[in-house]
Amino acid sequence: MQEILGNVKDFQELFVKNASEDYLKDIVHGLTKLNELLGNVLKEKASSRQA
Repeated sequence: MQEILGNVKDFQELFVKNASEDYLKDIVHGLTKLNELLGNVLKEKASSRQA
């Protein structure tokens, strides 16, 4: 488990080191949109089960 966590930390550090601020902003924006979409899908699925 420690090895996996170490690899994840290394990847995170390299990812941030190699990404520009604009790339990171775009990624955050994309993840926010994905989260909104998934939320809408889950709401629709829940409402269709109640009907």
